[in-house]
Amino acid sequence: MSSTPHRLNRERFSQTAELFAANRAIERLSHLDALLHLVAPEPEDLLLDVACGPGRLLATFAPHVRMAVGLDLTLEMLRIARKLSVEGAHSLGLVLGEGERLPFPDGTFTLVTTTLAIHHYGEPRRVIKEMVRVCRPGGRIAVGDTVGSPDEAKRARQNEIERLRDPSHVAVYSPGGLEALLTSCGFTVTGRTGGAQVREFGPTSPPASGSRCSTPGRAISRGWPRCSWVRS
Repeated sequence: MSSTPHRLNRERFSQTAELFAANRAIERLSHLDALLHLVAPEPEDLLLDVACGPGRLLATFAPHVRMAVGLDLTLEMLRIARKLSVEGAHSLGLVLGEGERLPFPDGTFTLVTTTLAIHHYGEPRRVIKEMVRVCRPGGRIAVGDTVGSPDEAKRARQNEIERLRDPSHVAVYSPGGLEALLTSCGFTVTGRTGGAQVREFGPTSPPASGSRCSTPGRAISRGWPRCSWVRS
């Protein structure tokens, strides 16, 4: 697809892949451990991580599953994920592709995840439906993302700020909105967790063209990524 969100995501993360992977806030994301505990992967699980980025979730989950596959829109991110897998002695499958068109047959995986990505998609419902399609009946799907205020006006302002720091940002959901999106796709939410995430307005997020930005600093987001464990 050649839509604006795809183009911006590909351009943005191609340019900032190394910085994104090295960013201290990303490094500290304890939500991966929380998600690992919540999902409880099993030794026979076949895992797909959609929009895998530099492969941190893959590296966390790989020792606990039979097979781990990551898909991302940018080659630069996949190269970093490959390096991480070699350093951790994990065997990973890495695939270049789009979340809206997963290049796998129906029911290929028993566990499908995506984190820190839903707010970058122009059509997140299509991504989630594709995740359902490639997940076997009885499998698990886990979605984690940054969330915004339940108040629409405040959330609109949050999205405005996020777009200034990152033009590839589309929109965050409120916690209830994210859960409603999942249930509208036929899921039953069986677990959830959340927390606070440090946001760094530094080299990984240069200001958009024409925007004004003061000295890079830190801010605390509303909810960390919120991680919801869902079953299809």
